Amino acid sequence: MYDVFISYVTPNLEKADDVNDRLKAEGFNTFFDRKNMYGGGDFGESLIKGVKQSRALVFLHSRYANEHDDNIIGEIQAAKDKPIPIIVIKLDGAPYNDKLAYRLNTEHFIKFNGTSFESCLDELVETL
Repeated sequence: MYDVFISYVTPNLEKADDVNDRLKAEGFNTFFDRKNMYGGGDFGESLIKGVKQSRALVFLHSRYANEHDDNIIGEIQAAKDKPIPIIVIKLDGAPYNDKLAYRLNTEHFIKFNGTSFESCLDELVETL
């Protein structure tokens, strides 16, 4: 069982690493694909199992997520189906694309102000 599933796209890997590191340091058990998945299995199935075994999902949204949303849509839908809380960290000013807006328009979000990601992580830890 995981406390938090971290959902992101590869261009946001550095920020996802920061989120994972901070949550681990705060004592949260995270599902982070770079650390929890191994070769040989079905990628999509492993992601959905990770969501189903988590108590919350943190999604890092950016313009890149709008462009590469295939896995993210499945992760978010699995979180809504379970249901578990979804917390969105908005990394830039990009609005959700239509597929994401349909699923996330009522979810809690944290807006990164572009200066201190640490303050964003502080708010995330408080929210969780």
